[in-house]
Amino acid sequence: MGIIAAIIRWICSRNLGGLIGIIIGIIIGVVGLIACFIGSGTSDTEITNRIFVAFFWAFLSVIGIPILGIVGTIIGGLVKIIGAAMTSSGRDGHKSFRLSVGRNQGKPKETSGGPEIWGRINAYIENGDYDKAIAESTELIRRNPGSVSGYSLRGDAYSKKGDNDKAIADYTAAIRVDPTFPLAYFSRAGIYLMNGDLEKAVADCTEALRFDPELSESYVIRGNAYFGLGDFDKAIADFTKMIRIAPNAGPVYCLRAVAHSKLGHVQEAIRDYEKFLELDPNNADADLARDALRELKSGKTINQ
Repeated sequence: MGIIAAIIRWICSRNLGGLIGIIIGIIIGVVGLIACFIGSGTSDTEITNRIFVAFFWAFLSVIGIPILGIVGTIIGGLVKIIGAAMTSSGRDGHKSFRLSVGRNQGKPKETSGGPEIWGRINAYIENGDYDKAIAESTELIRRNPGSVSGYSLRGDAYSKKGDNDKAIADYTAAIRVDPTFPLAYFSRAGIYLMNGDLEKAVADCTEALRFDPELSESYVIRGNAYFGLGDFDKAIADFTKMIRIAPNAGPVYCLRAVAHSKLGHVQEAIRDYEKFLELDPNNADADLARDALRELKSGKTINQ
């Protein structure tokens, strides 16, 4: 693919489309003329036929050269567009690495790196080779201090490694470079939630959803943060939004069931626990959900 892209860029950088079309027209004409005089027939009719065909090829060549030149110029223009697209593609390569969200990610302002580098760093993270991911991300940032993906990927590596302070610093740096990059807000919110900084988690999820309303995982984090803050109504609202987007997300039903229980919504909690167990019966929390469900059905008050 790299060789093809290089050839396309070389052609379009020299505007060779029209010239190539003309050269092809000349070649067709010459080959046609040569072919016309190849033969063993010596009768007047055969000679006349070959002369007629020779003139036909010559005429076709004369007409074909400018036509092919025009066609070549048009194709050259299309090639130039394709070449430009191939050159600039992937500048927002990090958008689908950490999460399969793939929507508007705020289009981080990248001037270096590319899908190959981002993919390699992400592979290091997925394979648990966090030090290599950090080293390569650091080099990417050194070459381009404005690399949103560099900061965000390094933040992912630090987060996986358990160095939450450095992860937060990198996500913050990514936001400073591009304040519209939702993944940085989302990732930082997850760490804030784990650290117990619930109000910050709510604020970051709200920003992430403002820049990408389809970043649905933010509803789960914000719902958990609301739950921790004791705002069960808002927690239920966020879990419900997530369920509408992903109706088979079993654990979210369990989260909403607990929030309903806190508010004394017995029937709603029962329905959510039952749905959770239907969708995800082997979940690690399934036994706790069954116990809670039995107590709800028996009329006992659950202290969760």
